[in-house]
Amino acid sequence: MKFNKKRKVAITLCALILVIIIFRSGKNEEIFITIGHPSRGKITEYATGNGKLLPSKEVSLTSEIPGEILNIYAQEGDFVKKGELIVKLKEEDYLSEVEKAKTSHKIAQEQYLEYESRYSLQKRIYTRDSMLMLVNAISSEEFEKSQTEYRISLHQLNTAKYNIESAKTAITEAEKALAKTSIFSPIEGTILEINANIGEKVVGTSQMAGTQIMRIADMESLEVVAQINEHDILNVSVADSVCVRIDALSTKRIAGRVRKIAQNSNNRHNGLQVGEYTVKIKLDSLPRDLKSGMGASIEIHTISKNNILTLPIEAIIAKECDFGEETQIKEYVFIYLPESSTVEMKEIVTGIQDFRRIEVVSGAIDESTIIVTGPYNTLNKELKEGIKVRYE
Repeated sequence: MKFNKKRKVAITLCALILVIIIFRSGKNEEIFITIGHPSRGKITEYATGNGKLLPSKEVSLTSEIPGEILNIYAQEGDFVKKGELIVKLKEEDYLSEVEKAKTSHKIAQEQYLEYESRYSLQKRIYTRDSMLMLVNAISSEEFEKSQTEYRISLHQLNTAKYNIESAKTAITEAEKALAKTSIFSPIEGTILEINANIGEKVVGTSQMAGTQIMRIADMESLEVVAQINEHDILNVSVADSVCVRIDALSTKRIAGRVRKIAQNSNNRHNGLQVGEYTVKIKLDSLPRDLKSGMGASIEIHTISKNNILTLPIEAIIAKECDFGEETQIKEYVFIYLPESSTVEMKEIVTGIQDFRRIEVVSGAIDESTIIVTGPYNTLNKELKEGIKVRYE
C-alpha cells in the first residue's frame, strides 16, 4: 500500500511538471532590447587608408661615366647643399683622354697648314693652266692633270678642316668626361642611404642603368603616400582636408591636404580583392625627427552635411531582396511601440555615414521615433514584427 501511494505521488508530480513545461513553451517570453532616438546633427564622411612618409623630392645619385670611386665626402644622415661635391672618381684615364685629344688636334692643325700650302700652289697652277688652255698653249692632257691635282688638294684641305673640328669635339667631350669625375649633389637635402664604397667601380648611365651611389632626399618635402580602396576613391578630391596619424607618434595628429590622386589602380589588392589607388598628401606641418619610411594612417574628409537626421549605425538592418532577375539590398530599422511593447519593421533610405552614425535620407521616422539599437544578435536574428520586447 505504501508503495502504491508513493507511486501515485510521483506520477502526480511528473504530470504537474509536464503541464508547467507545456504552459511555458506556449508562452511568448519577452526579449530584452536597447533603444534610442534619431537625432539631428553633422556627419563628416571619411575615406581611410594606410601609407608611408616619403619625400616628394628624392634623387638616386649615379655616375654618368664608368670609373673607380676615389672619395666620398659625406655620410648617411648628412645634409648637403645643391651643387656640393660629394663623390670623386679617379681622373687618370680621363686626363689621358684629354691629352690624346689635344695631341690629335695639334697634328690636325699641322696637317691643315701643309694641305693649305699645297692647295694654294695647285690653285695657282690650275688658274694659269686654265688661261693657257683657252689659247691652246697646253695640251688637254696637261690641263686635265692640273685640274685633277687641284681637286685632290682641295679635298685634302677640306679633310684637314674636318679633322681639326673633330679633334676640337674630342677635346670638348674628353674634358666633359673629366669634369664628370666630380659628382655634385643635384638637390639640397639629406643623404638617406649610401650604396657604394671607396675603391668600388661604378657603371656610367650612358652605358646602362648605372650604379646607384646614394639616395638624397629633401626631408622638408616629406608627404604621406597612402592607398585608398576603389570604393572610397570616387569621393576623394584634390585639396580635401586630411587627418594624419604617424604610427611612431601615436598621440600626434597632423593636418594635411590631398595633393595628388592616381588615375590608375596600382594593381595591388587588399584582402577583399578590392583595387587600391595611390593618394599623396601634403602635411601642413612637419614635427621634428620624422624619418622617411615611417608608417601612417589617414582619414580624408570627403563629404560633410549639417543638421541632418541621423541614426546609430548599429540600428540598421540590411536585407537582400529578390526582384526577379535582380536583387537589391534594402535597409530597415525596428521601431519600438510602447503601447503594445512590440516592435515594427520600417524601411529607410540612408546616405553618408561616419564611424558612429548614418544619415536618414527618407523613411517614416523622426526624432520622436523610438528605435531598437541592439543587441546585435537580437536585432539581426531574433526580432520579428509583433514580438514582445522589454528594453533595458
